[in-house]
Amino acid sequence: MKRHKFSKLVSFARYCMRNDFYSSEIQNSYHQSLGASKSLFHRLDQEGSYCILPTQYRMNRVITKLANDLTYDGKLVCGNDIVANATLRLPNMHVLRRIYEVERWLMKAISNQIDLSAVIIDTGNTHQLNLKCQQMKELQLNARERSVRNVTDCTNISEVALVVYICLALLRAGVKTGTIGVIAPFRAQVDLIRENIQRLLHRHISNQRPLATMNSNDMLDTETDKGNIEVNTVDQFQGKDKKVIIYCCTKSFNPANAEQGCASSEHSDRSSNEILSDKRRLTVAITRAQEKLIIVGDRSSLESYAPFKKLLK
Repeated sequence: MKRHKFSKLVSFARYCMRNDFYSSEIQNSYHQSLGASKSLFHRLDQEGSYCILPTQYRMNRVITKLANDLTYDGKLVCGNDIVANATLRLPNMHVLRRIYEVERWLMKAISNQIDLSAVIIDTGNTHQLNLKCQQMKELQLNARERSVRNVTDCTNISEVALVVYICLALLRAGVKTGTIGVIAPFRAQVDLIRENIQRLLHRHISNQRPLATMNSNDMLDTETDKGNIEVNTVDQFQGKDKKVIIYCCTKSFNPANAEQGCASSEHSDRSSNEILSDKRRLTVAITRAQEKLIIVGDRSSLESYAPFKKLLK
């Protein structure tokens, strides 16, 4: 809370504050040492000082149930039937059936059936493929670039390709760019997805060219769709929501070594301070979605993290 706002509160005998107890926590070790690991709301958490506000108007009933099973113990409820039964609008669904008729996994992933509002796309193990891609990339770098390259980078090119492919299908289905959000736990992955999404949008929207195999009646309405697909980390998405959220989990461990994850890790990938072990961050990620949640990741690797194991069971 900003200092000038907090100073105004001290003149009141009583006041009400509202926030989510399960928002993501401060990760900076220095700020944690100063006490920032506990939020103001956790410090005020004592009997008689708070009440639960269970009604929400963001997520449909399927995504709400997912959040309840993971974190909220069934306490969250949809505000009304319209919210509870909201599904993704796909005006060009007939186009998708023509283009992707043999790709059932993709049709399921972007389906607007209420029961398919939350889906996971299991990539299988992609560790070796990503390792080869990283090695090829390093061969293209000069010595100076290799020396300054951030050793904590964690990327998954296989998942990037899937995310872009799903976004293309959503655009072909008539979903507006501004209603799509992509979340990744690592900044390097965010940057890589963002770069490829921009190429996609530049090709199919900025130039106002019809998408492949579409006629003029199926084209995106570029006059009304001037938004962008937002790609960001979990923390940067806090407080926001989108009709569609694609969560790109990124990590895929070496199956030959249970303790080895992305080449960037300096300590155990499943340690309690690992981003994917943070239940609050996972809660934030899945509750950004209003009508469609698509989780992309290596299920076997994700299940080594307690929050994901609970989510995916």
